[in-house]
Amino acid sequence: APISTALDVTNVPKSKKKHQSKNAFKNASSVAFLSHHSSCLTVPLTLLEGGVNAGEPSKLVKLPAPVVGSCSYLSKQSGRSLVAVLLSSNTVTIRDSTCLSLSLTNIVLDPLSFFSIDLAMKSPPLLMATSRDGEARAVFPSNLDSAKEEAERVTKMAIDCFGRDGFPLAKFAEALSISYATASYQARETAEDSTQLLVEYLSCILGMTNTDDEDEGGGETDRRARHGNAVHALLCLASVVWEGRDASAKEKLCLLSAGGCKARRTGGAGGEEEMAENKVCTDIAHRLLTTESKSSMFVEAAFHLFKAAQNHGLAVQTMEKLGGVWGKRKFGLFCMKYLSELWSSGNVDYCKLGMNSARGLLQS
Repeated sequence: APISTALDVTNVPKSKKKHQSKNAFKNASSVAFLSHHSSCLTVPLTLLEGGVNAGEPSKLVKLPAPVVGSCSYLSKQSGRSLVAVLLSSNTVTIRDSTCLSLSLTNIVLDPLSFFSIDLAMKSPPLLMATSRDGEARAVFPSNLDSAKEEAERVTKMAIDCFGRDGFPLAKFAEALSISYATASYQARETAEDSTQLLVEYLSCILGMTNTDDEDEGGGETDRRARHGNAVHALLCLASVVWEGRDASAKEKLCLLSAGGCKARRTGGAGGEEEMAENKVCTDIAHRLLTTESKSSMFVEAAFHLFKAAQNHGLAVQTMEKLGGVWGKRKFGLFCMKYLSELWSSGNVDYCKLGMNSARGLLQS
């Protein structure tokens, strides 16, 4: 089976940690791609002082045709590892190493019988497919995971998942500066796996490839800045309708994603994109509060979304709902942290809101 590594490990410093985080893909020095016929998976590898540590492999994915060859490279745009897979159908499919279910692009080669593909140049990436007749074809996989391409792709996947009326499409498109053509996209008629695929891809681009990692507070800082709060809020909504997973996994993913949201400033109206982003977060937070599940995790996730949208009045109301389900110590520490943030914000309205909330909590 073809094996390729997604990074030049000679340029990656060795990890000094003896015990690695559960989110192995996030901390991996390299990612190995393995395939057998048309099935494939990836395995995160971490360089240690004593050798190489292999993490939990990704889920097994079945490709449209048997794998003939593969190579991988590190994207300079997203910082993630991409895998180029040459199929027996003379098609090169390029996929993210942590989300093999989704093809970023398919490149059909001419009728020659190609048997291998290699990375000829790292930056910009240049792939070279070789045929048994001695012919070669150059493949330039450019801009596949730029912030703009990812935003356009996520919007189309969200329309497939929720329909045009199932999420705040207009404000989402405005927040991410989506083109009119993408915002006018019509959902596919057959999109049975759309929710699963959306959850996997959003988890991938936000750096949340392992939702069982309890010490991860959402996406990485650079990925949050790359996509903003609207994408985190969308993952919260997708987790609610995610089928095939138990309730605790859905609630946990929702809370992790909401915890990755951060307000851009302590006050002020902000620009049009930020205002649209805040409306997306507020809309989805209201939906979380009206779900059939009365889980405190959905309520806490809604609190984080209201807070990120700088809608602190609703955030305080949502926070107070947690008092009936949490223990006194946990609830007290949670309130103290948030109310102190309001008091130290320098915004007079936020200070008054924090004081009134603290007075009410003390009296109750």
